[in-house]
Formats: sequence, structure tokens, C-alpha cells
Amino acid sequence: MMLFVLKKHWQDLAIAECKATALNKWWKDKTAAIDGTLLLASRKKVKKLALTRFVVKVLAQCNAKHIQETLAAIPLTALQGKSYRVVRTIASSTTELPSERELASIVWSRLQNPNVNLKNPQVTLDIVVVKDKAYIGIRTWESLEKFEDRRAHLRPELHPSSLHPTLARALVNITCAKSIHDPCCGSGGILIEAGLAGIRTSGADIDPGMVLRARRNCQSYGLHPDVRIADATQWLPRCGAIITDLPYGKSTRPQDLAPLCEAILLRASTATRKAIIGAPHELHFSGWIVRAKFSIYVHKSMTRHFWVLEHAR
Repeated sequence: MMLFVLKKHWQDLAIAECKATALNKWWKDKTAAIDGTLLLASRKKVKKLALTRFVVKVLAQCNAKHIQETLAAIPLTALQGKSYRVVRTIASSTTELPSERELASIVWSRLQNPNVNLKNPQVTLDIVVVKDKAYIGIRTWESLEKFEDRRAHLRPELHPSSLHPTLARALVNITCAKSIHDPCCGSGGILIEAGLAGIRTSGADIDPGMVLRARRNCQSYGLHPDVRIADATQWLPRCGAIITDLPYGKSTRPQDLAPLCEAILLRASTATRKAIIGAPHELHFSGWIVRAKFSIYVHKSMTRHFWVLEHAR
């Protein structure tokens, strides 16, 4: 079992991101998050998640009242001979709990030549408390990326409509694709996050100025995707998935975006089976199955919607 401790914002999207990276046909899984934690029956290695704080491989779970007894009984071979730390995380609790120091002392007493390193340990032993349950396990991954440092206004070429890096990375992760194409790439926000995740990327935009911005922004992070000046339906190479946030302005109406979306997906049906489409208005899709939909509040006059699609072949 793997326990995902989620970040606080965009919980529905965070849950989908975890499930997509850990499970096959993730949209069928009905497991709910409890107080910002998600327990999944998976052994897959996960990395570079956008909306998860850390992931724990669960060694034992117990009633929160019995943490000390359980910690005194479980095997600790993963810590022996390595530097380690013990971290207690309380997602929620209905009972009085032993302190982190008390729990760490139990671990210390059970190891030969214990080597504690609080700042840079080789192994982190996590104790996560959720309501009346406690999960004890080894941390397999934690988020160290500084997404805030890659916000649009901090890039060489600013464009205010670019997606927040955390959101862009989460959408990329949900596709589980090895290659991604953005047919309306704008200043390159999606291309940057996909590229930094190690995914092969390409993009197009009908505006030469936007293509120049996308190239410069990507290059500032050491990325060199294939970005071309092209209509969204003119150049759409074979890829694992397309992800795009459709272009819009203050006066954009649903009837303005619907034909563009339809044309992109018609062309995409010959190039990929997966797509994520973003728009500020409701859209309908022909020939594609909607696996999930996420609505992201931007401000009082705008909510961005993202549809996760699979071609109905």
C-alpha cells in the first residue's frame, strides 16, 4: 500500500494525478481522500508529482492509540546501517498522541549504532495519523521542486494567460504519456513542465510572437522542444497525448471556441488516443470519452475547465 500526503489546493486534481501515476484505468477507482491523504493499493514508483507533498510505502497500520506498540514490533531493516529521521505527520486526530521525540526514541532503542540525520537522511520513517488510524512506513518520494519559481511573470517572456506550473505539471502527469504536443502552446507553460518531467514535447501556435516566446522560455530551462508557427490543426504529430489550454480573451464566447476544439480533436484522432482540453466555458465532445473534468477557480469572473479525454476507438 502507498500513502499519498497531498498538498492543500486542487484536491480533486491531486487525487486524479496520484491515481493516474499509480493505477491502470485510474478513472474507475473510487478511493476517496481522507483529510488530505490518499491510500492506494499500488507498488508503482512515482516521481515528480505536482500536488503531493510526499509518498509513503506503508509497513504497518494500526489504531492511533497503539502507535508505540506497533512501532516497537515492526521490522526496521530499512533503517539499519543508514542515516535516518523519524517524522510524525498529523493529518487529523481524534486521540492524544505520543510526541515525535517519544516515537523517535523507540526507533533509536531498536537499532544497532543508530545514525540520526534530521536534515539530509538516507531514509525517512514516516508516521502519518489520519483520524483514528496511524500509518507507519518508509518515505519513497517527496516534493522538492520549486514550482513557484517558474510562474509566468518570472520567465524571460511573460504572458499572463499561461497556466500555473503546478497545474500544468499535474495535467501532464495525468496523461502518463511519454510524448506531449500542445497545438496552442502560447508562451510554452505546458511544454516547460512536460520537458522538465523528462517527456518529449512539441508545440505549435499561429502567432509567430508566441512561438518566439515559447522557444525563449523553454531555452531558459535548458529545454529545446520542436515549436513551430502553425495553425492548431495544420501540424499535429503523433504523440502520447495532446494537452492544450484553448486561446481566449475577455470577449471570447463558447461559440468561438467550440469550432476550434472540434477541429483540433478531429485532427488529433489520427495522432493520439489521449487529450486534455482547457477552456473557460463548457464544451461538448464528439468521438471522445470524457474520463474526468476539473474546474479550477481563477477569479470571480473566470473558472478554467479541463477535460481529460480518451478517443472512442
